[in-house]
Amino acid sequence: MQEKTRTFLASFEKWLSYFFIIVMTAAVLLQFFSRLLGHPLAWGEEVARYSYVWLTFIGTAYVVMTKEHIQVNFFIFKLPRKAQRVILILEYILMILSVMYILPSAFHHSIEQWKNLSPAMELPTFFLYISFPLGMSLVVIRLLQLLISDARSIKQH
Repeated sequence: MQEKTRTFLASFEKWLSYFFIIVMTAAVLLQFFSRLLGHPLAWGEEVARYSYVWLTFIGTAYVVMTKEHIQVNFFIFKLPRKAQRVILILEYILMILSVMYILPSAFHHSIEQWKNLSPAMELPTFFLYISFPLGMSLVVIRLLQLLISDARSIKQH
């Protein structure tokens, strides 16, 4: 079950990231050519910005899962293998607790943005702000998966 969830989320995050890259690129190109022709689009920059923000937070969960995020691990690699895994588990726990601490206020702030409209598209800015708590919720899921996986590997060794 856990492997199916991991595979589904990886595909979901990857394809959603691809979608936002395509939308962002298309919006920037449309904006560029429409300005070149003397008829700039009012909404092009806003679509590109929304896509970029969504890409950032959805992509964060994906790079956490693939362990491609920035890490300072020079000293950790000097430790024995079991100590490295223990520190990694403590790191996961600290990150989970940090994100869980922020999530309630992030969701609350996002909901408050429903009444504010974006200047060009006149959509509730909720759709921009909700990207952070949703992306960070995916990060928590990914961290929990890594935590379980690493804890099992410590038990086996």
